[in-house]
Amino acid sequence: SFEFDFRTKDQHLNVSVNGLEAEDINDLTNQVLKGTVYTADVARSEKIEAVLTAAQGGSNLPIRWEHQNNQRDHKFFVEKINRGEQASEVVLKWNGKDFSKESKGERKVNIPSLNNFQLMDARVIQGQDQYIELNFSDPVKKSQNLNGLISIDKYNGRLKFIVDRNTIRVYPKGRLIGERMVKVRTGVKNAAGVQLSKMGEWNLSFETLKPQLRLAGNGVIMPNSDGLIFPFEAVGLNAVHIEIFKIFDNNILQFLQTNSLDQHYELERVGKVLMQKKFELGDLNPQADANSWGRYAIDLKDLVDQDPNAIYQVRVGFKQNNAVYPCSNNDERSDDSGLTVVNASLNTDGEIESIWDDSYYYYDGYRWSHREDPCFPAYYRPHNFVRRNVLASNLGLVAKKGRDGSLFVAASDLRTTDPLSNVQLDFYNYAQQLIRTVYTSADGTAKIELEERPFIVVASNQGQKGYLRLLDPNALPLSRFDVAGAQTQKGLKGFMYGERGVWRPGDSLYLNFILEDKDGKLPANHPIHFELYDPRGQIQKKLTTSKNVNNVYPLALATSPDAPTGNW
Repeated sequence: SFEFDFRTKDQHLNVSVNGLEAEDINDLTNQVLKGTVYTADVARSEKIEAVLTAAQGGSNLPIRWEHQNNQRDHKFFVEKINRGEQASEVVLKWNGKDFSKESKGERKVNIPSLNNFQLMDARVIQGQDQYIELNFSDPVKKSQNLNGLISIDKYNGRLKFIVDRNTIRVYPKGRLIGERMVKVRTGVKNAAGVQLSKMGEWNLSFETLKPQLRLAGNGVIMPNSDGLIFPFEAVGLNAVHIEIFKIFDNNILQFLQTNSLDQHYELERVGKVLMQKKFELGDLNPQADANSWGRYAIDLKDLVDQDPNAIYQVRVGFKQNNAVYPCSNNDERSDDSGLTVVNASLNTDGEIESIWDDSYYYYDGYRWSHREDPCFPAYYRPHNFVRRNVLASNLGLVAKKGRDGSLFVAASDLRTTDPLSNVQLDFYNYAQQLIRTVYTSADGTAKIELEERPFIVVASNQGQKGYLRLLDPNALPLSRFDVAGAQTQKGLKGFMYGERGVWRPGDSLYLNFILEDKDGKLPANHPIHFELYDPRGQIQKKLTTSKNVNNVYPLALATSPDAPTGNW
């Protein structure tokens, strides 16, 4: 028997109240309380709806739900809240004993009287844009100057305001950090012109953004005209650890059996970690601020020069001591945090330990929620790292398959879009066996017919390579457009056009028929037969002619003034 330990994600829930709002802006007596129930893991909607109850004055209130597709965010709307001449309160209670012992609580929400316009809540929204969300008891008047009425202590910059019904969003210029007092003065008016009953003062905490990484741009192929610059963006970090994984040139076809160029399944079969290196972000971009998103880049040229035909996966990670995020337990944090990212650290087999091999790391006191908290080691794991495959190549490939089984391939220079001649095109089947080799012509194209279905085409030119999988699932989607066209019959095609598209009864029709005979199957001046039908399906004109200029046949017709209207 084989015994092993495993652990599932710890389930728990959290309730957030987002504010009070009138269902009808002209009727403030009927209010709705908005909020969200967040769960750590997916949860069935009926179980979530049984957790929460709401009551006003001892009477239960109906709750409407909107469950998001991820099954972890569950928006609720407490309806039929009565706002009268006297202040009251709504009591929210939740009991998630089926989720965890801690998933239980209660919150009381004040419902002010109708004649009391007041600030209900203030909170900081931490995202790519940092702003303050002020929630009022009444809809706020949009056409008012809020400068000077809303201020932030120790901040002298300009504020931007957006009014949305009961909410004012306040955007400072730049990110704020630390504790700040936000003051809302009585000059703020509701939609009816009534001023605030009293000044609102709220102490808010402006947090530093969590340490994060994200990739810049898209794609895998990197033309190397000015070096191979790999860009990425970071926030909340003073350093990152770069790891390079190499997919060897002679293993690329095996890699592409399982992956597209941008995928990363079963990489250990086809490559290994080549190097690891720590980069100080201040050296990469001295002007960047660690508390805001900044753009950084590393040059891969020296690495790729060693083997230009390999595919490299660039991995970017970070350790806990690379973060500038403030934590109360900062002095107790382990500098290692389970992440083995050092310069070319080796394991017992002599291989460099990858930053991606430590995905399932548990420690004493571990909880699933630690994965999103920068103050715990579980945050510094591959789920917060980024990676991208890179192929250094200037070759661009396009392939089109015809109905007759022929294959058209065009090769071009990605830097200039110029066609590339004499490019070697090797066609392989799924078993990685060479089917045929051809070369592009002076216009950068090649057209061939293969005896068996190709899996991939490999282009080679001046020491560079390009790869294009030819399986049907890799084809571009064509469902949005009509791309059927006209199928060639025995090598012949025809097209008809007129000098316009609409004629009146009695008009003359000047039509032309164009015949395409690329293979020269028809003799010169071969006749065509023309028939014209009216909207009733009755034939009105027959014409046979061999008169043409370069296979363009003119057809001049006249219609009767009493001819029926419709599609002819």
